[in-house]
Order: sequence, then C-alpha cells, then structure tokens
Amino acid sequence: MRFCDETGVDSYWNPEEHVLVGFVCFLTLPTKRSPEGLKQGTMKVYLYAVRHAHVIAGLKNPLQGASVLESALRAVKRKQGAAKKPRLPVTVSLLSAMKEFVFEESKDVSIWRLHDARCVWAILCMGVFGMFRLGELLGDSIVRDEDFVWLPSQKLVAFHLKSSKTDPFRLGCQVKLFFTGTPVDPYRALFDLVSLRPAGLGGATRNTATFSMSDGKVLSRAVFVSMLRALCAKVEKKLGLGLNAQHFSGHSLRRGGATSMYLRGCSSDTIRTMGRWRSLSYRLYIDSSNDVLLHAQSRMAMVTTESLAGDLGVQQQVSPNVPNLWTAASAEEDDDA
Repeated sequence: MRFCDETGVDSYWNPEEHVLVGFVCFLTLPTKRSPEGLKQGTMKVYLYAVRHAHVIAGLKNPLQGASVLESALRAVKRKQGAAKKPRLPVTVSLLSAMKEFVFEESKDVSIWRLHDARCVWAILCMGVFGMFRLGELLGDSIVRDEDFVWLPSQKLVAFHLKSSKTDPFRLGCQVKLFFTGTPVDPYRALFDLVSLRPAGLGGATRNTATFSMSDGKVLSRAVFVSMLRALCAKVEKKLGLGLNAQHFSGHSLRRGGATSMYLRGCSSDTIRTMGRWRSLSYRLYIDSSNDVLLHAQSRMAMVTTESLAGDLGVQQQVSPNVPNLWTAASAEEDDDA
C-alpha cells in the first residue's frame, strides 16, 4: 500500500507487470529497518502475498506469465550476491565473559547507570537462554512487566510472547526461563531488573515497559546491537579470541542459545522445542516438562575455561558445526544488523 501511495498507483488490484517490477525496485531502496533494502527472498514473499490476495478475491493471478518480473527478481538476486556476512553466536561462555564489561561502568556511579546495565544484561540473558529473535524483545510490540508470570516455587518465570515471525495469527506462546544459580542466570537477571528498577521509571508496576532505559525510552534494536558489538570488542581485546565484533548481530543471541544447548549435549528435539522453530513445527506441541527444560538451561549455564574458545569456533570464525540445525532455520533469520 505504501508503494502505491508514494508512486501514485490508483488501485491495488489487477496490477500490470510493469507495476510489479516497480514494486520490486521500490523494495530495494534503503529504509530505517533495512539499510540495504530487502533481500530477494523477502521480496518474493511480498509478491506471493499479492498473488494470494487476488486468488482469494477471485481475481486473476497477477504473477502468472510475468517473465519480465522474473528477470527483475533474478537481477536483484545477482546484485545482492549469495555471500552472507558471518553471524557469530553469543554462546553462554561468551555471555559469561561479557558480564564484567556490562557492569564495569556502573560501579560506584548512580543508580540510573546501574539500571541501564541491568537492562542490557537481562536482554542478553533472556535472548540467549530463551533463543529469542531480537525483534521479539525489542520490536514494535513493547514487552511489559505484565507479560511475565513469576513462579518462585518452581524456580521459573514464564514469559508470554504475544507474537513472533512464525505466529502470523498472534496466538502467542509461553517461554519459560529458569533459575540456574550460575553467573549467567536469566531468572536472576530479569528479577534484578524488575525488582530493583528506580521508582522514577515506574518501579515494579505491571504496565511498565520492561526494557526501558534510564531516559525512560525503550532500548532500540539498533542501539542494542551497537552495545553488543562494543561488548564483543572488549572481550576480544582482553582474551584475544580472534573475534570480529562486526560479525555479531541481533540474531547472534538466538544462534548462541541453540549452539550452547547442542554443545552441552541437549537433543535436537529439545532445542527445536525451546527455540520455537518453524521447521517440524509439530514438535512445538510436545509437552516438555519443567524438569526437562530446567535441566537443559542448567546444562547451558555450565561454563569452563576451555568452553569459551570451543563454543565460539574462533579458528574458523564461524559458528560451530551444528548439523541439520541451521540449514533448516536459515530461511527464518531476521535481518537484524
């Protein structure tokens, strides 16, 4: 609709082929969320949506026989190239190494600076242990305290994810985060953020935006990714692991959680269930008990001196080899950069 409004196209229905080609060109333009324009695969999804709308309305499929449109899509694909910038995982071991740098500037300073550190740390822990896409935590749908149900007797907090990329009907789902009793503890990170929040930011009221910073604004994805890369650069400077901070993105949290679980011996079924993967989606309905999920997150949190370099795959500068996992999931990765 925005394309039609901005280019003066009179009707959304029965577009001629040159209009669809113009739509593809429009999608290559940079936007705030996609500085390099949309990927060719995403453009095809948009076009399929146009086709679907016409079919259910009883109209002719506008993509049928559109040879010029197909040529335009192939040209976009060639221009964009097949190579992807590596996306390194934020494993639990790397998360552990980051912690001192998250809180280093908050020592002996105001309560506001400490709150900001807690906010960043909570997002990091929640993102890795819950295998969240960054847009699910810092997207248009603001996460609020009322989205969390605290169950101290079961040592868990249940987060209601209102919607996600693979939940177009906004049915929502529940993601459980457990108390692990380790330095990288998602339950403790969230509890400290909410319970110790300065009164000036709303205290612990249910409607408060969970990830609001000391300036009262919700942390944006772009700012968070910049912080993440700065933290990775500090870890690299201290430990010399051969990391390129620019190879970390918002999706590194989700990758890191799954990678950590795999390297700790968790089954593919458990990883797919906890990560809410679209592939083999029926597995999402397998009833994994709280004991199983607690055991999995506790194993993720086990960090040793040797595990840091091993988890990162620093020799190859790529994620460790996780067979059959990223191949199935690669199509659903966000373009959070």
